[in-house]
Amino acid sequence: MRHFFILSLILCAAQVVQAQFRAGVSLGFNNTVLGQFDDPETDMRFKPKQQAVIGMDVEWVFRGKLKPLYFSVGSGLSYLKNGYQDGTYYTFITGEQRPVISNYETRYLQVPLIFRLNIQPQPLEEEFSFFVGAGISNHILLEASLYELTVEETFGFGINTYEDNRNIKNYGERNYLFSTIEAGVILNRTKVTFRYKKSLQDMYFSGLNDNWNVPAEFSIYKSVYNNGGKLTERHIELSLTYFIFK
Repeated sequence: MRHFFILSLILCAAQVVQAQFRAGVSLGFNNTVLGQFDDPETDMRFKPKQQAVIGMDVEWVFRGKLKPLYFSVGSGLSYLKNGYQDGTYYTFITGEQRPVISNYETRYLQVPLIFRLNIQPQPLEEEFSFFVGAGISNHILLEASLYELTVEETFGFGINTYEDNRNIKNYGERNYLFSTIEAGVILNRTKVTFRYKKSLQDMYFSGLNDNWNVPAEFSIYKSVYNNGGKLTERHIELSLTYFIFK
């Protein structure tokens, strides 16, 4: 709610100073890494997952009198499906192999608020510019699921199999904030953006502590969290935007 209040203020300010408004559709590529990054000695992470991201961009441009340098405020809405797929095989003393699996999937709506500095190399050429920006992105959790399968060899007593598969959306937060930095180029109606995002909150679904049928010592998801006491998400994103309104 606070985010939309800020956007409303920006819109009102834009009307007052007659800022230029542009909006378009975007399509991009997202690489997500979930893990523990704070301490090199305990650094653990899951295998990265690559997914498409699709949405819309909006931007208010404040040119003022200094044309080569001007500011803009960007926002929008995009859909991202990410997570990880991790797995291996456990080999028993008999030589038999059994799979050990951990699959984690989330779906988000991303709502950014980015402040950009735009650089126009040629003052008379308004269709070409570079930009750098920084801000935050609110990731609204739509869905989250986790599936794990693991085995335990009990010498003299056989094999124990642990498995669980469920929707874990209600075990975490509704909103997650990410710090965001970006850079890119605009040519006519096309914008190319390289973006880096890092979660500002613990991404671990704490509700799993008492509601998961795979013991913590055998859960891949929990073991990475317990190794550092926190889960962090890092995103690298490359997107292409075509401005329909400019």
